[in-house]
Amino acid sequence: MDEKTDCKVLEETGDASCVAGATSTSQVAEEGIQSTPHTQHRHTETEEVTFKVKFDFLKPSGYYRQITAQGSQRILDALQDEPSLHEIKNNLTKAFLDPTARSKIRGEPNIGSPCSIVAGGWFKARLNTKLKVGPGLSVYRVNEIMSKKRCRFYIDVSEQTSKSKWITKLDPIKFHRSILLIDCLPNDTLLSALLRDGRIVVSKVKYCQLLYKDNSVVQLTDKVTSHHDHKFVCSVGASPEVTDNVWKEALAPQHNNVPIDHTVDGSPSSESRICSPRAESPAQNERLDNSGPTPEVGNISPLANNIMEEIYNKWQSSLTDLLGLDLQPKTSAKGRKETMRRNNLDKFAKPFLQEYLVDTTKGTPFVIMQKFMSYAYSVGILLKDGHPYGTCFRVGPKFVLTNRHVTNMAGLSTGSCSGASVVFNYIEQCSNDYQRCKIQEIRHSHNELDYSVLELEPLDDSEFPPGLESLIWPTTKKSRVSIIGHPGGDPKTFAIRCPIVNSKYNEVIYYLMFNPNPTGGADYSKVSDPARATYRTDFAHGSSGSPGFDQNGKLIVMHTCGYPLYSGSKSVLEQGIRMTAIYRDLKQNKPDLFREIFPQDLSDAEWPEPEQPMDWS
Repeated sequence: MDEKTDCKVLEETGDASCVAGATSTSQVAEEGIQSTPHTQHRHTETEEVTFKVKFDFLKPSGYYRQITAQGSQRILDALQDEPSLHEIKNNLTKAFLDPTARSKIRGEPNIGSPCSIVAGGWFKARLNTKLKVGPGLSVYRVNEIMSKKRCRFYIDVSEQTSKSKWITKLDPIKFHRSILLIDCLPNDTLLSALLRDGRIVVSKVKYCQLLYKDNSVVQLTDKVTSHHDHKFVCSVGASPEVTDNVWKEALAPQHNNVPIDHTVDGSPSSESRICSPRAESPAQNERLDNSGPTPEVGNISPLANNIMEEIYNKWQSSLTDLLGLDLQPKTSAKGRKETMRRNNLDKFAKPFLQEYLVDTTKGTPFVIMQKFMSYAYSVGILLKDGHPYGTCFRVGPKFVLTNRHVTNMAGLSTGSCSGASVVFNYIEQCSNDYQRCKIQEIRHSHNELDYSVLELEPLDDSEFPPGLESLIWPTTKKSRVSIIGHPGGDPKTFAIRCPIVNSKYNEVIYYLMFNPNPTGGADYSKVSDPARATYRTDFAHGSSGSPGFDQNGKLIVMHTCGYPLYSGSKSVLEQGIRMTAIYRDLKQNKPDLFREIFPQDLSDAEWPEPEQPMDWS
C-alpha cells in the first residue's frame, strides 16, 4: 500500500472538507484555499503544543524526542515532520504510542487525531512493521480537527476475548496497552465519537456496550461532555444498543459531520442479525462540563454556542459563590486541596443526611409492616451463573421486573438468558428454604426508563410468588418510600420510610446538576427527570430493581441509582423509576405484553391527578 495516498476531499454543500487518511504530503482544500505540503493543518488559529516520544530501537536508545507542532496538526504528520524520524517516516502509519507512567494521558491515542489531545504527554512508541496496514486513522473534517475545544474518554478493550467480540479492526493484543483514548468534540455523542475513530469496526459500534468500573451501563446516545475523561469497559453484545433510526442518523454525514468508511466490515455478523433490536431511548438530556461549549442541538451557530457556554459558566460561577463550594476536582485525588474540597462537600451535605435519619425514625404502623412482609416474598435476587447482579420483583402471571442496566451487567440479552435465574425468599445465608426460578427470556427492555421485563420458565410442582402489579400507584410529595431488596447481594433487607426529596434539597440538586465531573457512572442529567422519584435511602449497589412502596403499601417506584457528591463518596440522593411511567409506557408501546401483565386494566381514572415533576425553584 502506498503510504503517501492523497487525502480524500469530501464536499458537503460547498462547506468543510474532510481530512481522511492522508500523510503530511497531502493537500487539503478548505474554503477555496489550498495548503502546501509543509503547512497542512498548521493554522494560526491553534497554539503550539509539545509531547515527548521515545523510540527504543533508534539511537540514542532511551532518548525522548520532543515533538512540537500546532495543536490542530495530526499526530502522524507531526511525527513524519520530525527530522530525527526521517528514516522511519514511511512506517509511522503503523506506530503505536503507549503512554508512560509519567504521562497524564491514560490511553493510547489514534495517531490520526490532532496533537492537542496528547499535549504534555510522554509516550513509548512501537512500530509493528509486520502489519499490512496500520491500526486505522480517525476521520475529521478540517473544522473538526481545527477545534480548540475537545473532550476525551477511554475504552478498555482487554475483555474482547474472541474475534466476533472485537470492536477494533486489529486484535486488541496488538495495541499492547488495552486502554484506547477516544478523541471527541464537545457536541459529540459517545456513538458519533466511536464512529469517527478509525481503529473501530463501524458495524460493531451498534452492538457496543460501554460499562463503568462498577458495571453501570451508559447509553451510546449520551453526550461525551457527561463522561469527559472517564474510562469504560467495552464489549460487543448480541443485541443492538441503538435503534435502526438512531443508527441511520448516526451514519448520515449531513446530521453528524462524521464521514464514515463503510468499506471495512460493513455488515453485521450473522450472530448480530438474528437478534431482535432493543427499544431505544430518545436523545439524552444534554449535560455540560468545563471541557467544551454547550452541546449542539440542531444547527446552532458557533456564536450561539459561545453565548450558551458563557451563560452556563456564569451559572456555574454564581452557584459556586452561592453555595460556597468548589466544583472543580483537583489534579491529585489525595492532595491537600482536594481533601479540603471533599471535606467541605461532606460538611455541606451533613444537614440533609441528618434530616433523613431523623425522618426515618418516626415509625411505621404494624399493619403496613404486615403488608410489606407479604410483599417481600415476591421480591427476588437476580443471578447469572451463581453471581448476584441485582434485585427484581414479580408482576403478572409469569414475569419479573428489574432495571435494564441489571440485565446488561448480567450479560442477558434477547434470546440469551442461559444460566440466569431468580431466587425468591432468600432471607438468610444458611437457609435452604428458597425458591429458584429460571429466566426464559427478556420480553421487553426500555433504555430511557431503565427497565426490563423478564419471563420465567414454568414451574412443574409449585407456583410463582404473587405479582405486585395491582399495587401500582402514583407518588406524591408527601410519599415516604419503603424499599425491599438485596443490596450487595445480601439476604433480603428493608429500608423504611425514605423521604421523597423536597425543596429543602435544592442546594444539593443544584450542585449535582452543575457538577462538572460526574462520578460513579450516574447520568446526572436525570436528577430532575419527571419519570423518576428522588429520595434518600442507605441502600447500596445490588439493590437496583427493588420495589419501593409508599406509607400506605402502594407500589410507587423501582429503585434504580444513586448520586455521589464526588468520586469515592457515598451517594447523597437516590432515585427510582415511577411505576406509573412504566405502566403507561407498556400500555402505549407494548399493548400485547401489557395485557399479559395487567389482565384487568388498573384504570388511570382511579388514580389521583398525575404526579408533577419536582419543582426545583
